[in-house]
Amino acid sequence: MIIFSFNNDSTFFKKKEASEKTFILLANRDEFYDRPTTPMKWWGKTNKILSGRDKLAGGTWFGVSEGGKFAALTNFKERSEKESYLVSRGELVLNYLNAKNCSAKEYLTKIDKEKYAGFSLLMGDSKGIFFLSNRSDESIPLHKGDHVLANQLLNTPTKKVEKTRQDFALFSTLSFETKSAIEFMRLETNSINLLNIEKIIQKDEEELPLR
Repeated sequence: MIIFSFNNDSTFFKKKEASEKTFILLANRDEFYDRPTTPMKWWGKTNKILSGRDKLAGGTWFGVSEGGKFAALTNFKERSEKESYLVSRGELVLNYLNAKNCSAKEYLTKIDKEKYAGFSLLMGDSKGIFFLSNRSDESIPLHKGDHVLANQLLNTPTKKVEKTRQDFALFSTLSFETKSAIEFMRLETNSINLLNIEKIIQKDEEELPLR
């Protein structure tokens, strides 16, 4: 689950007043808990990247480069995946962040979408934010506002997406500090605790609950 908001679609990385929230992004990795993962830290020597790492496939689902680029990835939820893919979707994020002289818009045109299992991808730099999925036709430049990405296309209005959007609207009115972020996470956790086990364990083709 990824939710983000930006209030200016061309200058969201430029310095603003401390009280102005130009760009906010919250992300949670919707993944099996037993999948081995390295916690978020800075990687690399010449081109540093802040991200967690998937120990199983070597990629990542979210990262930020020292130069100000970011990328975030979710798997596309499908009934079944009949094909096997030799390349991990997680490399899409790392390859972009490691490409120093390549903008998000340019990088998206170079992706061979057929090489990967179903994915939805967000990429941003000083020139804008873009969305791409290999389950839709083309990349989309995004404009200011709140956006939510779960395991379908961007802003697909599922119960999970709309619940998170409502909570985020409340969160974004608070002063942006560690305490308010923790309160937002507690709100989501309490929502999970109110569900019974039958609602949490969904059928394979259904969307994952808040997790």
